[in-house]
Amino acid sequence: MHIACNAPDNVIDWANQVLDEHQERFAIVTTHMFLGPRDRPIQDVDYFDAPKGIMRWHKTYGDKGNSAEQLWNKCFKKHENIRMIISGDQSRSNAIHSKYIGEKGNVVHALLSDYSATEGGAIRLYRFIPEKDQIQVFTFNTTQDKLLLDTKIVPDKNEHYFTISTKLK
Repeated sequence: MHIACNAPDNVIDWANQVLDEHQERFAIVTTHMFLGPRDRPIQDVDYFDAPKGIMRWHKTYGDKGNSAEQLWNKCFKKHENIRMIISGDQSRSNAIHSKYIGEKGNVVHALLSDYSATEGGAIRLYRFIPEKDQIQVFTFNTTQDKLLLDTKIVPDKNEHYFTISTKLK
């Protein structure tokens, strides 16, 4: 399911309805902006150095827009079938993999990948392995024809190359 960046309440209502109607389905949410600097950056350096997580600020839909934190509280954490939230739009953060716990105890993997400003040609790939209840996540640099295991911004290999369990709880 794709949710617009900073979606207004009517979109959240629609998403809640669809997710309720399809509780038995494995849900992956994509959205433009979810992880990154938690608070709105004041200086350019804040995009790099400020604490990261679910964003508390928004940049679209004016007063009707919801921050990523509001999307989490109003929708995402309420649905046990949401297993992943994938976002981008934060090239100065490059990659983040965080785990959050939904209201029903389910693990929700929140993933950011945006290499556009620093690693031209890098792309995040997901390999689904149902028989093992896994999703392998890796980043491939198409211009260098090799796995991307680190960047200057995120030197930790585990942020670029890891496996997610798809088992409930």
